[in-house]
Amino acid sequence: MKQNILNSFTTVLLLNLISLTSCQKPEETKNKIIIGETVTVPSKHLNKEMIIDVFLPEGYASSTEKYPVLFSCHCNFLHVSGICADLELKNYTPGIIVALVRNYNSEYLMPEKIEGYADSGCADNFISFYKDELIPFIDSHFRTQPFRIFYSGGFGGGFCIYTFLTQPGVFNAYIAASPSINYEGGSNFIENNFKSYISKNNYEKKFLYIGIDNDTMLLPVVEKFMGDFKNANLKGLNWEYHPFLDEEHGSIANRGIYHGLKYIFSEWCNIPPSITEKGVSAIIDYIKNLNENYEYVIGISSFAIWSTAMTFEQKNELIDAIELLKYYLEYSPAAHMFWRKLGKLYEKNDQFELAKNSFETAYQKAVENSSPYLAIFTEDINRIKQKLSVR
Repeated sequence: MKQNILNSFTTVLLLNLISLTSCQKPEETKNKIIIGETVTVPSKHLNKEMIIDVFLPEGYASSTEKYPVLFSCHCNFLHVSGICADLELKNYTPGIIVALVRNYNSEYLMPEKIEGYADSGCADNFISFYKDELIPFIDSHFRTQPFRIFYSGGFGGGFCIYTFLTQPGVFNAYIAASPSINYEGGSNFIENNFKSYISKNNYEKKFLYIGIDNDTMLLPVVEKFMGDFKNANLKGLNWEYHPFLDEEHGSIANRGIYHGLKYIFSEWCNIPPSITEKGVSAIIDYIKNLNENYEYVIGISSFAIWSTAMTFEQKNELIDAIELLKYYLEYSPAAHMFWRKLGKLYEKNDQFELAKNSFETAYQKAVENSSPYLAIFTEDINRIKQKLSVR
């Protein structure tokens, strides 16, 4: 019990330390917190001006960093943006830009023509809007990485599955919450064409996450579909199916996107113990493999690096801890708390001159990052200078 309490305390402490490193003040204008903007994108595929709400990660305005993008519709903009912001804060995901289509028509989400739905059967046009118009617009107006996620639920979840099956290359990852893969008055279009779709497409290095609630009509349909999906054994696909039987259709969205994003970035936010025990070179190879799997230079979560360095330190493997932090700081040189940790490791290893250099760099970066805790960095420098003076 004591060990569990200690582990929980350590995790909270680490998250707070990482937050000191990475969090910046929200962009404020006269007491208004600005989280993004609304843009319009003319669409030839849909024959109208499309209104897009765009969420920008915290610190976007003051950095040059590029971000993956989550595209969405048929959901709540503030909810999706809030989940993305919270997961970034807790180092479960990188920062994510959100681009949500506001003035879509629900019938755009249906792949087949259904009587009574005038604009049904337009799903392919809606996919073309994303592929040919919205994605290029977002890429040209914002700093983006070539990693794109699509998320939606209900009819939007069905559209998500349809897009994944028919044109998997449009997005890198797909999250569907309680996907309506059958439509009232429809013909089970997606399920009936499943084998045809998968015979034509390549799903390697794609991510798919499906969450389902306890809907008594939809659940059996999705369960049957997932049985066929599992039997298909699609090569190179990363996927997970998660029934949330304590959720209803109105509440599944929260857990769908939350767990979906955590799943997609699960290898980014943790270094497996089996890799850690092989040493720093194995960790670096693991990170390089992540870059290949995500198909862009994603790096690794700062929390994963910090906690792994602490594991090395607890085992008194100080050289490994030092080398790991040095590697991380090569591509995250502004991380002042990591410079401080590196200095403390050098100090613990009796490398006082290197410790002094690291502490001074930590102080400089802390000033640049407007850290409110400059006193602790000054104390480090004074302490190491005292140790050097008596040598």
